[in-house]
Order: sequence, then structure tokens, then C-alpha cells
Amino acid sequence: MNEDTARKIADLEASLKLPLPETVRSNLEQQLALFHGQTNGGPPAVNQAMTARRDIIDSPMIVADTYINNPPFDPHAAPRAAALVAYLQHTSRICNVVQLGTIDRTDAAQRPMELASVYVALNTTTQVELTERDRRERTRERRTGRLRIERDTRPLRALEAVSQRCGLQRHRLLMLLGAPGSGKSTFINYLTHCLAEAALAELEEAYACRDTWLAKLPDWEHGPLIPIRIVLRDFATSEIVAKATKGTPKLLFDFLRASLDELHLGEALLPLAQYLRNGRALLLLDGFDEVIGQTTLLHVAESVRMLVQAYQHSPVVVTCRILDYQAEPLRQLPGFSTQTLDEFSDEQMSQFVTMWYTELAHSGRRTPPQARDDATALTDAIATRPDLRDLARLPLLATVMTLVHTNRGTMPDARALLYYECIDILLLRWRQQRGEGDLLARLNLPDFRSDNLLALMARLGFLAHEQSERSTDEHAASSTDLGEQQVIGILAEGFAHYDENRKYELAHTVLQALAHGNGLLLQRGPGVYAFPHRTFQEFLAGYHLLRQPNYTLQCLHRSERVHWHEALLLMVGYQVLAGGEYDKPLGLAEKLIERSPDEQILAGKILELMGRERVVAYNLFGQEGIWRRVYRALRKLSIMNGPIMAPAMVRVRAGLLAGRLTSYDNTEVVQPIFDPRLPLALINSRWENTIDWHKALSYYWCQVPAGEFWYGEEQSDLEHAYLLCSFHIARFPISNADFARFVNTGGYHNEEWWTPGGWEWRLRTDERHPERILQYKEFANPLQPVTLVTWYEAAAYCIWLTHHGHAEGWLAEDEEIRLPTSMEWERAARGGDQRPYPWGWHEPTPECANYNETGIGQTSPIGCFPKGAAPCGAQEMAGNVLEWLATPWNEQSQIELQRDFTTTTGVSLSGSTYWLEKDGLRCGARIGDFPYRRNVIQGFRVVRAHRAPCSHTY
Repeated sequence: MNEDTARKIADLEASLKLPLPETVRSNLEQQLALFHGQTNGGPPAVNQAMTARRDIIDSPMIVADTYINNPPFDPHAAPRAAALVAYLQHTSRICNVVQLGTIDRTDAAQRPMELASVYVALNTTTQVELTERDRRERTRERRTGRLRIERDTRPLRALEAVSQRCGLQRHRLLMLLGAPGSGKSTFINYLTHCLAEAALAELEEAYACRDTWLAKLPDWEHGPLIPIRIVLRDFATSEIVAKATKGTPKLLFDFLRASLDELHLGEALLPLAQYLRNGRALLLLDGFDEVIGQTTLLHVAESVRMLVQAYQHSPVVVTCRILDYQAEPLRQLPGFSTQTLDEFSDEQMSQFVTMWYTELAHSGRRTPPQARDDATALTDAIATRPDLRDLARLPLLATVMTLVHTNRGTMPDARALLYYECIDILLLRWRQQRGEGDLLARLNLPDFRSDNLLALMARLGFLAHEQSERSTDEHAASSTDLGEQQVIGILAEGFAHYDENRKYELAHTVLQALAHGNGLLLQRGPGVYAFPHRTFQEFLAGYHLLRQPNYTLQCLHRSERVHWHEALLLMVGYQVLAGGEYDKPLGLAEKLIERSPDEQILAGKILELMGRERVVAYNLFGQEGIWRRVYRALRKLSIMNGPIMAPAMVRVRAGLLAGRLTSYDNTEVVQPIFDPRLPLALINSRWENTIDWHKALSYYWCQVPAGEFWYGEEQSDLEHAYLLCSFHIARFPISNADFARFVNTGGYHNEEWWTPGGWEWRLRTDERHPERILQYKEFANPLQPVTLVTWYEAAAYCIWLTHHGHAEGWLAEDEEIRLPTSMEWERAARGGDQRPYPWGWHEPTPECANYNETGIGQTSPIGCFPKGAAPCGAQEMAGNVLEWLATPWNEQSQIELQRDFTTTTGVSLSGSTYWLEKDGLRCGARIGDFPYRRNVIQGFRVVRAHRAPCSHTY
């Protein structure tokens, strides 16, 4: 035996002493047998040579009686395989822990609550057509009585969205957006945990079958991809990024190497990189919104952008808060499609509560009967209290709610109070560690109480949030983590008021409790502390601010940064609901409406949070009261046009908020704030027929004169026609506020308003639009176009409005309000030339229309895209929603108005919608559907025209 062979045998024998996956061990044993065969004087048998897996360790081969020796032996192969297994085990374990799951004083004796046991599959806000599997499930639900409302679409599930990206090489990059607490990190952790376990099952026979784990991912179609999860906050605050002069893929790999080295798993880096290069990994980058400082953000964005270019076969998912994504162009990474996480549905809320209490029982924290009773009590409370139901729609708040209910047995009725209750519980749990006395008693400070401890935690929350501001000065921004010396300094400063001589001793006592506890402030590593979720940090930062003497100035100093808005809103919520204090938040709102667009929106959110009744009680709802002034500021912001205007995202946010502040509710119009876009929302109210109302109605109608025009779906094949009669078309699609007047004046109960085909459908199905729109909260804003309406409902609205206009005298007897024909719609959209788009000849941009590149992901309030107006002045004739027409499908050139359809006849819809690509925005774009079908992308607008038939010539 020569020296080289002896060394290889020694390396193999040493490797076999490591804890290896069975497949790796088997290959090493065969490799060792091969070497022993060589030392015994002959080549190995053919079957021995060919059975070893060459993707683990290469083996010798015999080809045509010729013995081919091994390639150079790699002594690192086995340690790398073992390190990969250990990495997957560690990743799976840390991703399967519920951060807020340690809730009882006895929790130290219990296993952590497992995420996999309480995770509820999340949806996105995107609606998709039903698949065959969906239809079969609907049939089963219908048979068992579980189907409450029929729908033609369903939400795209978050996991489904990621799986789709994995299957499309050109579109493998996904930016997953969500509100604070919407479950972004929870989704990433659950997906990582399941994929890690499935990968372990591939590598290690002792693990459960991989299909068992993949079954926990029902929309996943790509097998056990290796998950590589990086928390971007940790990456951004590392020394690696701090020392960098530019962003590169190497920065991410250096950070991954450093993270693995801390776990003594550095050998796993090479196989992870190989999986990523070969398209067998899923890169998950969590928390892009927590990358702070302009220079740091630039370096991180560059690193991610260059990494996805270098590794073009593996899919990548990045998560970010919606507002941070919209406010910062650097976060809008090129090539990434966006999806937005939706709120919990009623079914998801109920499922989560049941799973939470079941896990409490399985982990020994409750008996099964107790868990069932508690789950029933909380589920019933959510079902019967709209305030709780609204709170529980956000996954984090649903978690906090169960936490509070588990410990208190009762529920507060507001978000800020819910966080306060949760923080109080976490502090109590932290103070009373198992086997030790109460922390406050150990401090031995007679005047130091629980609220003083909360104030100290609030100082820490304020410090963490303050140092993580979105500053353009890279030296002003640091991690949201707190160093040990920072914590000691804040605690000692606080204790100095009670015992100057013992302040550091007391600070260390509290720090020691932090290091061994799992309460409000968690130890993330040696000398590093952080809050369990950024929203707790934000609540505490706001709680600290409201206790400051120069409250308004402190708030205004921070309000210009979107990063502080959530903290300020939580502060106001607690201020109003717990302290009954109205003067300060209203005074703050007064100042904000004179500032930037983002701050005007913040002012509106403050009023929304306070509620109309509280503001009315302060007599600020008069002609020039703050509520009106804020609404007018938001309206102006949402519809502004000209060289200086807010970006589309800001206009839409302002418009949605203005809609929530309107008094155009679904039952009665009470003291409306006048809006020229909504004259039809005041039908049948005492404000109808006032001078201002007639001015708004005059503005609402856009005249389309008689004359020549061009029509056709293909721009290269347009045809010429001449319109003999003029008419007026609505400036905007019919809004939810407009349609509500038809609903609330009995429109569904009067046969007079319906076409024969529509009334027959109405009696047969007993379907009503309001029952549908309530299931789609993101489309129910008063200022959004009404959607989920059938052609029959749209036609009934027109007949009702015509009758009412005649009765009130504002519509001439020889005129009617109806749906436009396809030719009329195109004449209004295109004008008299051959322009491809309503605004003219230039290509679409997000400033002209709401389509997929605009990135809104839902319908926008009417009036937010004035730059996209047609020659006649009508807006949103491209993007936003499809619009029902009075023309049969595939008969776009039909001159005659068609006033009714059978359920089997296709109807034309014009225009395009918010999720279409820009190619679908042309004036001649059409699709067809049946008149009984409803969808979240289908609305309508109306025309005012003479009753006498009007013809076109060619």
C-alpha cells in the first residue's frame, strides 16, 4: 500500500465516524471497500465499481476491460454532506418556533409551540379563475352545506404564487408585499421549515418520507428545493456590509459563510452554492423593509440584484412592507413581480384559533377540554363582535388576540389596546420566571412598579426605532437590535431616579432576567437584544413619545419619515382609547395637513382611527372643521394633475383613505363632505338638486360630439365610421358609493327596474351584489369602481337612475341613462383620430393608468389617473376595471343598442383591468362574458343619450 492510498483510507475511516446521512455513509463504505480491493492486488468487481453514487464521491470504473483509477479523492465531501444535513436541521428547528408562543409562567417546562401546528395558509389579494380542483371542492362544500356564497374566482394562495415563480424561468423572482403583521416572515419560516424537512428526508433515511412534508405544501410543485433563508436586517447590519464600498453577490455569500461558521457548519457553504447554481435551491430574503440607511440599502439592493443575475436558475423570494416598497425606488428591484398578502378571511380566523388552542393542548399548556372550550369562546367572540373581527384579520393581531385571550379570558376592542395587553402579559411572564421570585420584588424598590418597568421598555423601544430611521446619512442608521451596553445604559439611567448607588446593579439584574427569560425583549445572540416583532417596537416607541412634554414637536420631527408612521398611529390609538385624550392627536393632525403628501395621509389615518363620533363630539365637523379639511386635502392629492403631482401610489393611498372618511355609507347619506366625483352618490338624499350638486353633475358628464372616428381591436386594421348623434358619457366608472343608492332604495325588489331576462335571473338565483362585495373588502371602498356586478344589475341600475332623473327633473324626458354600445365607448375613448390609447400615442406609464406595472394590485379610486383622460375628458377608460357594454360579444361593429340578453348570450366588455399588461390597454381591447357572471375586475360606466335610435355610417 503506497502512502497516498493509505492517506485516503485513513480519511475515509475518519469520515465514517461522523454522523452522516445513510446515503452518504453507504457510498463511503463502498468507496472504502474499493480501496481495500486495490491494496489486495486487483481491480474491484464491476458491480462494486458501478454502485457507488458518483454525485457524492466518484468511484473507479471498468470500461472494455480497462481499469480506470479514481479521480483525485476529495476528503471534504463527507464533512460537507454532514454539514448540509446539520444546516437543514438547524434551519428547520429555528423556523418552527412561534415567537410569541411562550405565554404561561410554567412555559419553561414546556416545549416551544410549533409554527407548523398553528400555521394557516395565507392568500394574496390577486383573484384567479377557479381550477377544476377548486370546482370539485366547491361541489363538496355545496353538498355539505359549507359553501355560503358562490364565487367565480378565488384568491391566489401565497404558496401558489411562489410555486408559479419557481416554474417560470423568466419570471422566477417574486417580491412578496404585506402590511405590518400580515404574516410575511411567518410564511417564509413555514415554507423554509417544510422544505428543509423534505430535503432531509431525501438525504437521510431516518427522516419521514419527503412526501409527508411536501403534503404540508399543497400548492407546491417543485420537490424538495433546498431553502436558503437570509434575514436581510442581519445582513444589512453586519460588518461585511458596513465595510463594503459597493454591493456584490460576494457580500451575501460572505455573510452566509460567517453565519455558517458561527454554527461550526462552514463546510455547508459549497453544497449550498452548488444547489443555488443548479436551480435546486430556493433563496428566501426576508425583511427588505428593515434594511436601513440609504447607503446600506443601496449596497444590499445591488447585492441582491447582481446575485439573481449571476444565479439564473434558482427562484428568489424577497419580502417587504407595502409602504416601504412604494416609498423607496431602491426597494423596487427590477425583474421582480409583486404579490401582496391578503388579510385573514372569516374561515382563516376560525381555523387559526382552533389550531392555536389545539397546539396549547398538545404542548401540555391546556387540557383538551379546556382548549376546546377556550377556542369556542374566542371564536364566538370574534364572530359576534365586528371590532374583534376587523382586528383578527391581520395574522399578527390574531396571534396577539389569542395570546391575550389565553391569559385574560377577555378581549380589548382596539389594536393599540391589544398590543398594550399583550405587552403587559409578556412583562408579567418575564417577571415571574419559574422557580424565582417576582422581578420587581428582587429589585427591592418600593416605588418602582409595573408601569415603571413598561416605561423603561418603552425607552428601549424608542431607542431601537430611533436608531433605525430611514436616514440619507449612512452613519445615522444602525441596527434595530440593541447592544448590551445600550440596554444597560438605558436601564441604569431609569433606575437612577430610584437608587443612584445601585443603578448599575439593578440594570444588570434586569439584564440577567432578559438573558434567561423569553418575554418582551429577547436575546438574539451574545450581547444582542431585540423585540419579538417590529410592531411591538413601534408601539413602545409611540408609548414613549406620548409621555414627552414637547409631544407635538417630537412627533412632527419624525412624521416626515414613513418609518415612524406606524409608531405614531399606535401612539394615537393608545392615547385616544386608553387615555381618552383628543386634544393632542387632533392638534397633531391640524399640523400634518399643511405638510407633505405622506403626512397629509397620516393626518387622515389619525382621524380614521379616532372615528367620526369622537371628532363630532369635539365640534370640529363644521363647515371648516378638521374632518372636512383633511378630506379635501386627500381628495386634492388623489386627483391632482399637472407638472407637480404625487406619484400614482401616493394618489391611490390618498384616494382610498378619502373613501374611508366619506359619509357615503351603505344605508344613509349623513352630512356628506361634498365631492364633485360623486353626484350620483347623493341620489334620493336632501342634497340632491342643490346648486353645488348640479355643478357636480354638469362636471360628471363628458360630451362626445357627432363626427367621424375609428374603431377596431387591432391597431393595424382600424375601420372608419361616422357617429350621427352626440351623447354624454360618465367621466368615471360607477363607484361603490353610487351603486349603494340603488341598493338602499330597494333596487333589488322592484321588477320595474329590471329587464325581463334580468328579473328572471334575479328570481331564480336570489343573488345580490352587496352579499358579494362584503367578501372582497379590498374592492369595497366607496370611491372604488363598483365591481362584482352582473350585466343584469348594471342595466337595472341604469333603468332606475333614468326613472329617478325624470322624476326629479334633472334628466330630460327624451333622454335616458344606459350602458354604452361598443361603438359609442370606442368613439369616446379614441376621439376622432387613430390613437391607440385614450391619452394619445405614447406608450402607457404608471402615471396614465392602473395596470400591472403600476403595482397597486387592486382597483383604484375613481379620479386617480387624470393624465390618462380621453379626448372627451372621460377618465380610466384604460386599466382599472372592465366595463359592461350593450353589445353582443363578437359583434363590436353592431350599430343597434341591445337592451337585454339571455343567459347563454355573450356580452362585450370594453377596456382593460388593473392586472393586465400594457398591451391590453388599447382603445379597441374587448373581452366577452355571460350577462349573469360577476368578477372583481368587471364594472361599468353609463351614458346619457336621446331615447331615439342613433345610427352610424361607414
